[in-house]
Order: sequence, then C-alpha cells, then structure tokens
Amino acid sequence: MIFFGQGNSIKKRNYKSRDKKFRELCDENKWVIEGAYATWVEYGIKKTDLVVLLKIPKKNLLWRITKRSIKREKEEKIGKEKYHQNFRDYLQLIKATLRYYVRKDGRGYLKHKELIEKNKVDFIILKTNKEINNFLKEISPHNLT
Repeated sequence: MIFFGQGNSIKKRNYKSRDKKFRELCDENKWVIEGAYATWVEYGIKKTDLVVLLKIPKKNLLWRITKRSIKREKEEKIGKEKYHQNFRDYLQLIKATLRYYVRKDGRGYLKHKELIEKNKVDFIILKTNKEINNFLKEISPHNLT
C-alpha cells in the first residue's frame, strides 16, 4: 500500500515516504494505482500508458458504502472484522463521495481530468458495471497479443 503502511496497519505514511513509495511503484514496468488523490498522483499520470477513470453514479457509490458498512458491522459482531469502522467514518465516506465529482480543491474528479489533459495521456471513462466488465475482458492477458 502506498497511502498506508504495510500489512494490517491503518497508519498513514508521511508525505515523503508516500511519495517515494509511489514513485518507486510508477517506475516499475507494470502497475495499477487505485484511489489516489489528485494532489499527489501527477507523477503516475505522466508515467502511465492509460488512465482509467471510473465515473460511477453517486447513488451506486452511496449504496455500496452503506452495504459495506452494514457488512462490516455484522462481521465485527461475530469476530471476523479486521477494520473497525464507526458511524463517523461512515459519514466521512458519504461526504467525500458527495464532494468528489464537484470538488475544485485539487482532490476530486475535476482535478484528475485536468491532470490527464495537461499531461496529454490516453484515458477512458467507465460509468457502468457493464463497461467495466467489457474493459476488463478486453485487457485480460488471453485477449492481448
């Protein structure tokens, strides 16, 4: 993990350590970055062959967050849960999701698009599960020549 430490740690890395780890990963031959803030992802955008942006409808994202939170709560009650999420964490995820597509402070979707256009890299925007599944089939190793 880049943002957090190794293993089951949920402790955030400091900026210097995070950026170093991120650059090391992006200097590899093959890599995938998921969920990176636009404030520190530009190096990866410059190094990539393709950026895949997921523009999932907010209602789907909110439903998934809610469903995952309920699942975690149930798992925690039977002793299976590794990560404790409280109601405050849940609300923060909801707020972040609601802001992501409209945020102009350098952390959201608009900033990701700006960095992609600035660095003139190929990108694709996927909006539905069907589009995501078709894309994954298209790039699967047995379909590449």
